[in-house]
Amino acid sequence: MPENLKPITKADFSSGINVTSSPWKLKPTELLRATNFILSQDGSLSTRDGAVTVEQAPQIPATVSSIIALQSLARTDGTVFRFRITQELDGTQKLYRSDTPWQLLGTFDLTYDNAMLLNFLNQTLITDGYHVPYVTDGTTFTIFPTDPAADMIPGAKWMVIHQNAVWAWNTAATTSTYDGPSSIRQSDVENFHSWPVGNQLFVAKDDGQSGTGMGVFTIAEAGISPDNVLMLFKDFSTYQCSGAFGGSAAPVITQVKTDMGCIAGRSIQFIPNFGMVRLTHRGFALIDGLNDQVISDPIRAYNFGRDDIPGLNYASVGLSVATQTQNPPLYICACPSTQGSPGLDRMFIFDVTRKAWTVCTFPLAWATCNLILEPGVLPSTQVGLFNRAGVQRIFAGDERDDGVKVDWRVRFPPVANPMQRTYVRRFLAEFFHIYQGQDVTAEFVLGPARSPQRVTQTKRVTISANAYPGSGLSDAVEDELYFDVGRTGEVLWTELTGSGCVTLRGVMWQLSQKQLTRPMRI
Repeated sequence: MPENLKPITKADFSSGINVTSSPWKLKPTELLRATNFILSQDGSLSTRDGAVTVEQAPQIPATVSSIIALQSLARTDGTVFRFRITQELDGTQKLYRSDTPWQLLGTFDLTYDNAMLLNFLNQTLITDGYHVPYVTDGTTFTIFPTDPAADMIPGAKWMVIHQNAVWAWNTAATTSTYDGPSSIRQSDVENFHSWPVGNQLFVAKDDGQSGTGMGVFTIAEAGISPDNVLMLFKDFSTYQCSGAFGGSAAPVITQVKTDMGCIAGRSIQFIPNFGMVRLTHRGFALIDGLNDQVISDPIRAYNFGRDDIPGLNYASVGLSVATQTQNPPLYICACPSTQGSPGLDRMFIFDVTRKAWTVCTFPLAWATCNLILEPGVLPSTQVGLFNRAGVQRIFAGDERDDGVKVDWRVRFPPVANPMQRTYVRRFLAEFFHIYQGQDVTAEFVLGPARSPQRVTQTKRVTISANAYPGSGLSDAVEDELYFDVGRTGEVLWTELTGSGCVTLRGVMWQLSQKQLTRPMRI
């Protein structure tokens, strides 16, 4: 008897992950799971680039435990210095210049996990929590020099360069006349040695919250922001700071109509033509200056946990750090997900073009990441490792993690209609940018859910398909893998797993739905 098969095809995965909605109500372009994939321009799925170590022992001293901050300073004379802040095995915190070998510039008086490096006036300014900030020109390392005719801030949890001045937010653990957890202060223009007490305001003083981050509507940390609005974040509230101090003038502080603030100050990133993204107690949120909205509802389970997905480690979530990549344009936020460990081991990937999420993991936990901007070369994204003396490059076109293939997984939502038995004859997956000898495993889970059938098959790629569509190399553009299923049941999900570089162009189920029957009464 001939099979009356119907093809169901998916060739567009551009909406990324959705683990919040009912699996039966997902858009055709959404996925149940996608680990270590990013969204390609044509709607296909590509494995993330590998992470490759670019700095390690013996270049890095044996005393280094973790690299918690990275930055490059490009001076006007053409000199480029690359700075690394480290946590040492003895518990101290140090600043190094990345030479071969690294050169020690100095030791911080305090340890501060969320240290920030900002380039300003041919120097790099460095926060050290509730301690007077530091400054380096690449050879010296000192606390901010104090102008004898002006005051100096006692510390700064957060700093930004805005309106050609330095702004400090959350300047002391307890409230005093001019400083405290809700104090915002501004230096004189182009003079971070001088912090007049008149350039200070309290923002919702003593409201039980503290300043948890700040952001400006520009990517570069130096120079004048194109927008005169500074965003100030507390734990559960957000404020606009419009204008600047000067003469008798003072900025205007306006509370934004939102119940969200920021729980990880280093997660704040301005994305051009989109807005400012940061991690809040409700998930990732976007503010455009007026409107504030959660943008991570489809991946809520990865924040708070559900079913087989563990949530984040909220005891250490304040250490989360975000950056961007320029090719492809991505917002990346690394967060801790292992209970009891502050290492950043879950990376949320937001495709800026498609406004969709995937999730990545890496073999080694991070302590920091940053988009490095140096004249004459393309921007690059680097990470500092947690509990390991190493710096890695990411999203630079590398296919392996220090020589090891990247593991990946993708799970597709149900096909056909819910609670309807279906005969699945076969499943096809089409790849390009794949290599001969790679194995791909498919798992088909068919209901009923109380006693599911699991069919697992592994296929090996027999030809390399390295060319991209449109190249004219028709014999090397794609490879198809066929999985003979031959089972009947309610299709709950289909999952592909493997390791190595692949791009998934599309999948097809060939199936026929069984006629409706009346259930037996039990």
